[in-house]
Amino acid sequence: MKVSNYKDYAYFNYIDYLDRNCNEIPKPEKLTYGLGDVVYVKDTNSIGVVIGCIDEESAELRTDVDGMQCFSNLKLATLKDFKRKSIRMSPKLYSEIIQK
Repeated sequence: MKVSNYKDYAYFNYIDYLDRNCNEIPKPEKLTYGLGDVVYVKDTNSIGVVIGCIDEESAELRTDVDGMQCFSNLKLATLKDFKRKSIRMSPKLYSEIIQK
C-alpha cells in the first residue's frame, strides 16, 4: 500500500536518502521499505507514511507519525491494520486510503 505523494505527509523538506553521517546518498538499489509506503508501527499502534531518511545499513527510516523508526518495529500496513482498536494516524492518510 502506497500513498499518491509522500511529500504531502512531511512537514519539512526531508532529504530522501541519507547515510548514518547525514550525507545525502543516491537511492539504494534494494529497499526494504520505499518512500510513500504505508507502514504499521508496532510499539505505538499507529499507521504512518515513509517520508525519508532511509538508511538500509542501520535499518531505520522516517515516518510522518512517529519520526525515526527501526525496521524491526515496522511492517507494511494492511487494511486490517486500519481497523485495529485505538489506532493512531493522520486524518489525511485515513482519507486517502480508506475513503478513496
